[in-house]
Amino acid sequence: ITSLVESELDPPVPPHLTLVQNVINRICYFIAKKIMQRRLSLWLASPMEHGVKPIRTKTHDAYTVKFVDVREEEHVFLIDYEMPDGEIGRGCVGPEFGAFAFSSAKTRDLDPAELVRAFVGMHLMLLDGANETADEDQVSLERLEEITQSEGLCEVVIRSSYLYKGKPIVHFTGMKDGVIMRGASDLKDCVLFPNDSEDPNEIPVYYFLVGAVEIESLEN
Repeated sequence: ITSLVESELDPPVPPHLTLVQNVINRICYFIAKKIMQRRLSLWLASPMEHGVKPIRTKTHDAYTVKFVDVREEEHVFLIDYEMPDGEIGRGCVGPEFGAFAFSSAKTRDLDPAELVRAFVGMHLMLLDGANETADEDQVSLERLEEITQSEGLCEVVIRSSYLYKGKPIVHFTGMKDGVIMRGASDLKDCVLFPNDSEDPNEIPVYYFLVGAVEIESLEN
């Protein structure tokens, strides 16, 4: 009886309507890609950035970002671009977060999901105004030592600290198995990446941390 009632309340969608919906979804996605590619082109062409439009843009992927709080989900597009001078990069565009392309030449080498986390983390820190340096008494060195030791790090040096939502975020470097690592911690969670001395425009590691903490899931 239950199955009969459910089937009457929620009848199957006719195949032809499913086909029409799929076509509409594809058209909407195509239009959205073009809009986001244009937004990134305009951002790159601004006087504060490159000053010229890219000669090529192509959508690499798109993600639906779901947050741990009540914030509405965000759609983020990853867009590859090529500039007239030969520079090739990957930028991010979100309807609410705007467009941005990190200066690091290795954005295309990053896992796409990690790039989205950094993009979201950067904008959340900017929205929060997280450019204030955390005071020494706000950073628990004992807790930081516990976290870094659990990650197998030694020779840890604090490079900077910020307040995000009133809580400290610590940026540090350290050694792990003979490799220099850079990391960030909110004294609860921690992210680590190998330090690349050849890339002066490395994406700040605390952006990855905030993105990882604030994002519940990424779907593409």
